[in-house]
Amino acid sequence: MALTTKVSWIATGCLLAGVAAAATAAQIVARPVSASYVNCGTHTVLGGERAFFYLSLDDAATQPSARVRLQFIDKTGKAVASDEVTLAAGRTAFVQLDGPAVVRAHADIFESTTDLTARRTAVGSVEVFDQLTTEPRFLCSADDVGSPSGRQ
Repeated sequence: MALTTKVSWIATGCLLAGVAAAATAAQIVARPVSASYVNCGTHTVLGGERAFFYLSLDDAATQPSARVRLQFIDKTGKAVASDEVTLAAGRTAFVQLDGPAVVRAHADIFESTTDLTARRTAVGSVEVFDQLTTEPRFLCSADDVGSPSGRQ
């Protein structure tokens, strides 16, 4: 009986160690292997205006998705609007903010693989709409290699 109890405890310990090792391995696999960023400069959003920060993942639709954090950050460094999404290749996500505010747009793009196509890039833009007239005001566009792709 003592031998059976000892074997049971050893088997239980091995099972728990295996579960812990599997959970650790799953966390390692889920961690991003690379990160890139898209930033637009500081902008003023007036009262009665709504700002939108759009981010597109430009790649073939069959390519892997990326984890993306979109933020409007105020002049103190605090995120005043934020959203985190899984963005499929070829798709666009956005975060919005109602004025008044002085903010900059920032996106973190986390990739789970380095095996990506050469054309893959993340492109962001900021637009502000007057909520009464619905007139758009284009503010910024940028990509994840740090070069502006439009007027700033």
